[in-house]
Amino acid sequence: MQRLILILAATGWALFAGAAMAASGTALGVDPAAQAERRGTTETLVVGADIFIGDRVVTGPQGQVQIRFSDSTELVVGPA
Repeated sequence: MQRLILILAATGWALFAGAAMAASGTALGVDPAAQAERRGTTETLVVGADIFIGDRVVTGPQGQVQIRFSDSTELVVGPA
């Protein structure tokens, strides 16, 4: 299974990881299933799901997730 993994901490926001756990983004679109891996758990992403600093967003070979970050930047994660 092909997977693309996005590590949000790699965006440079890792400096804020010690702050209270606040969502740094929201899933605007999910097509089809994708997961967010955080702190040893896996959550299936749905539209409106929160994305946190340090999450790994994982999609399958057909998957895509559109994320809007708190600064209004948008990113689409999908297979390579």
